[in-house]
Amino acid sequence: MKTPSKNNFGKTHPWDLLLGFAAIILLLWAPAKCMPNQYEERIANGDTETKNTTAPPPVAANKAPVNSKGKALFRANCSSCHYASEKIGTGPGLKGVLGRIPGGEWKYNWVRNSAALTATGDAYSVQLKAKWNNAAMTAFPALSNEDIDAILEYADAGE
Repeated sequence: MKTPSKNNFGKTHPWDLLLGFAAIILLLWAPAKCMPNQYEERIANGDTETKNTTAPPPVAANKAPVNSKGKALFRANCSSCHYASEKIGTGPGLKGVLGRIPGGEWKYNWVRNSAALTATGDAYSVQLKAKWNNAAMTAFPALSNEDIDAILEYADAGE
């Protein structure tokens, strides 16, 4: 192989540098274009254990899909005081909440106006307010029953 040509001042000729860069680019580009794609080879050989599949991962048997409406409503209305877990914030953690609260219309009345429900003398709401140092829960009168159900189902399952 011929050594790079040098001018009178001992510097490498510009064409030699250009050819060197071209060789490096060719070496980096050629393997990507000329080598077989390992993923395509595995598919062709019937390998189903590839990492690059487009199917979403299966949902774990013990974990339900996320209630996206409930999650969005929870984040917009509840997350400043509550967590959808057992973690305590300004208010109680709401994981498992549906097993702790009275049934029927109670949940709708509580979410829409807890102060009014407590003022009626409802035993559970009076007890709950006392447990949380008489902290007032924000009223959400605009939430529909369906919205409240979505929020509580999301929070009940936990994050």
